[in-house]
Amino acid sequence: MVFAVISTFTSFTPFSNTKSRSIRSLHISHTVEDLTVIVFTVLFGRTFKIPSGNLPYTVFVFSGLLFWNAFSTGIVNAGNSMLNNGMIIRKIYFPRLILPLSSVLASLVDFAIASVILVGLMLYYKAMPAWHLLWTLPLFLLLAVIIALGVALWLSAIN
Repeated sequence: MVFAVISTFTSFTPFSNTKSRSIRSLHISHTVEDLTVIVFTVLFGRTFKIPSGNLPYTVFVFSGLLFWNAFSTGIVNAGNSMLNNGMIIRKIYFPRLILPLSSVLASLVDFAIASVILVGLMLYYKAMPAWHLLWTLPLFLLLAVIIALGVALWLSAIN
């Protein structure tokens, strides 16, 4: 009985969510993200000539999509977390906050993987950020996680 409860709680951790998704769809999600970057670069950067400052347009688009994908993935997965784990909710008592929280935190793992790709793009295009602005990255990430968690808790309560 104790083992069943422990294994149930460990199935809600962000690592287990990402591990099960990575086997099936992590490669597909990054492929879709790469296609989105290509389409945005061609459509907005070359066709409509929207300025990106001194940055190459690919780095500009990818850095914007990096935060957006972490935010939207966290909201979508957390909003559906109560529905996807309905059988466990009915059988075992545990804090329901764990489900949306683990979904939002699991999107941070995808964010970390995509951040490595962004650093590679920045090295390739020789577009380094100003060092005095790097301290804002954790603040924006924290803000995105807090907002995503707030919206996700609201959506999971509605579902």
